[in-house]
This record gives sequence, C-alpha cells and structure tokens, in this order.
Amino acid sequence: MKLYTPILVMFLLSLFPAQAIAVEEPVLKTFCQLALGYESVDQLKQNLLVSVKRDAVNELFGELLTAATAVEDAIVTSDQIRTSSIGFVRVEDTPSFYNGDSLAEVCVTIKGYATAEDRQQFVPIQLDKRHCVTDATLTTSEIKEFARQEVIVQALLDYEPKLKDKARSELLKLIQRIAYLESDFVTDTETYCVQATGFILPIEVVAYIESNDLTVTDGIDGNNIPTNDNSESTGETASSSITLHECSTSVEFGQFMNCKVEKSGQKNTHKFSANEGDRIIITMSRTEGELEPNFVVYDSRGTTVCYYTAPGRKVVEETCTISTEGSYTITAYSAYADRLGSYNLNVQRLNNPSGATSIEYGKIVDSTIDVIAEYDYYTFQANEGDIVTVTMARTGGEIEPNFLVYGIRGTTVCYYTAPGRKVVEETCKIPTTGSYTIVAYSAYPDKLGSYSLGTTN
Repeated sequence: MKLYTPILVMFLLSLFPAQAIAVEEPVLKTFCQLALGYESVDQLKQNLLVSVKRDAVNELFGELLTAATAVEDAIVTSDQIRTSSIGFVRVEDTPSFYNGDSLAEVCVTIKGYATAEDRQQFVPIQLDKRHCVTDATLTTSEIKEFARQEVIVQALLDYEPKLKDKARSELLKLIQRIAYLESDFVTDTETYCVQATGFILPIEVVAYIESNDLTVTDGIDGNNIPTNDNSESTGETASSSITLHECSTSVEFGQFMNCKVEKSGQKNTHKFSANEGDRIIITMSRTEGELEPNFVVYDSRGTTVCYYTAPGRKVVEETCTISTEGSYTITAYSAYADRLGSYNLNVQRLNNPSGATSIEYGKIVDSTIDVIAEYDYYTFQANEGDIVTVTMARTGGEIEPNFLVYGIRGTTVCYYTAPGRKVVEETCKIPTTGSYTIVAYSAYPDKLGSYSLGTTN
C-alpha cells in the first residue's frame, strides 16, 4: 500500500521536536585520585583526563544526554553512551596536572567545552532509503519481511560504513520510529522494493561501534632504574599467601574472591557491612579474558557511594568513606558488555584492616605478592611525635616495592609510590598516638615476587 509521503514525514518529525543547539560556555572541572596501581605516568595522566572529562559530560550535554539515554529498546546501555560522550569533551588550553592536598593524591584541572557540531551527536537524524530485493528462493511473505529489514540495514550502512558485518538483529535496533512509505513488487517481476524512513541518534551509533571495536593497549613505563642490588632479606617472620575464595554474593574484609562475567551485560553483586567512618578500599582486577573491570558501590537505599566506571585498565580501585553504618552492595561488571572474563575482587578497611599482620620495630617480615593487584596489610603502634622509618625491599621475582602508611582514621600519613627501585624507604612523623597500617604492594600490579618489610623508630 502506498502512503502520502509528505504528510507522514511531517508526523514523524513532530515526534522529535527541534532542539536549539547552542555552544555551551566552557566548564572548569577538577578531578583528584591516588596515584596507585598505574604502569606509567602517561597511563595515570590518561586516566585522570578520562575521569575529569566524564565529570564534565553532564554539564556540557545536560538534557541532550538524558534524552539520548532514554531511547526505547536501545542496543547500547546508558553507561556506554556516557562513556562515548567523553570523546566529545574538548579541552581548552593545556590540562593542569598537580599534587593534591592529601599524600599520594594527584589532580587535573581542565577547561572543557563542546562545539555545536559535538552537541549535534545527541540530536536525532532522519534516514531515508529505497531498496529492492530479488530472491526466487523466498516465499512472498519471506521476501517482504527480508526487504523491510534490508532497507533499514542499507540505510545504516549508507550513514556509517563501519557498521558493515555487525549483527543484523542489533543493527535493526539502531533505528527508531521506522515508517514504511512504499512497498510493492515491480510490475511483472519478482523484485520487491521498499521505501522507509526512520531516525537514529548519532551518539548511539558511536557508542555501539566503540563497544564492539575498541582495542585497549596497556603501556608500560620502561624507566626502571634498580638500586641497592646487594640488599638481602633477614626475615624472622613470614605472613601467609593469599587464599582465593569462590565467588559469593557476600564478601568479608581482607578476602580475595574470584568471579566470572560470562554473559553480555552480566552484573555481579557482592554485599559487605561497614561502620560509620570506615574508609574502604575496593580493588577489582582482570585475571582472564577481555573483561574491563568496573564497579559501583551502593548503600542500602540504592544511593551511589563511590565507583570506578571507565574502560582501559586491568586493575581498578576506589576508596569509599562510609557515612552510615549498614549494608553496602558492590555491583561488578565489564565496562563493555560483550567483553567477558574473570576477575579478582578484594575489599578491605583501611582504618582497621581485617587479617593484618602485626609488625614490631626492628624486626623484618618476609612475604610474597603472588596475586595480581594484591595488597598486604601490616599494623604497628606509635605515639604522637614518633619518627617511624618504613623500609621495603625486593627479595625475589619482579615486584616493584611500594607502600602507604595510613592513620587511625584511614588517612594517609606517608608513602613511597613510584616504580623503578628494589629498595624503597620513607620516614613518617606520627600525628596521633594509636594503631597505624602499612599497605605493601607492587607498583605494577602484575609484577609479582617476594619482599621484606621492616620499621624502625
């Protein structure tokens, strides 16, 4: 049946009211984080830029982004659209990188902006296409259905050739508000032609392509300058190796568990309990496959407490400050829904770490980092005004010794957080009498090995 095309097109356009696309004023955004777990300074800077741009997305695109993530039956998630939106945040002048107020904290400040062309990525575009199909092996009903699908696929390929070879069922979901304006057999032939119109959101197409095609490379800083080659361990005590637990919906402080994301879009939940004032560090590391570790922490009311939601790293972590005693839920998933694999998850309390080893002044503890992104916890007692020196030395393997010292409230007191040395040392001035925590780890999460650790006062 043929329809009166101009009237129908006007009706479809009415479903997407015109939006004024003005260039937003630049926004000044700052993002800070601890400089832990990165393989190079460049990788740290890259992650800082991604994070600060993510914070700028809502201000620059606002209602446009809200509308784009509200598409019915979308083939990409709102998280994927938001991640792709980061690529349309431009930076005026040069980003400013600097040390934060807390120890081991680094920050970046940018002046972000978006052009009118960038903002058009969030506005529907109308696609029109006429396409004909001939296939003597198909029945009449089959050729009609195939032609109705094929005209949509061809319209998409005309718009974006990169969609070639993508799943047909997925491509059909990229177009909304489809209308078939004309469909009929060419007279005295077996050729069936269809003319159709529909609307796409450019940002959804961008997000779909990126979620299917993105390849992440891991840069490694080769500037390793070993020192103190002849250092030897004189360990008198030893802590046990990490035990990997089976995946569970509940996780205890200090516990390492291994879990899998086996289905596209799968999200695993893990619950833990915490007290008001606790500072919790959560670490998620890929162990197999292509999984892009991401997680969000919610309180019992479903409010976001903290999160790490960006692609591109094998190991991600975040520190959460708990404001209310109760139950909390970690939702762990892959940044790209179709990138599957397994991961290790570790949750620990910095102000009162579970399972920590007590260390005495003047004695050496020997231990091993034998799991990717493993953190070992030690505690010692100190008085206000004490000057405590912490020394950590590699005794075997490829471990890059690093450590942080936390106070009674989980705040950083002193640290050594840089790669390239076999022996590292730092002196800490103790601000308050009480128990202190040393977190020992490898600067490169996948460089494992044995080490010795000691304190003197």
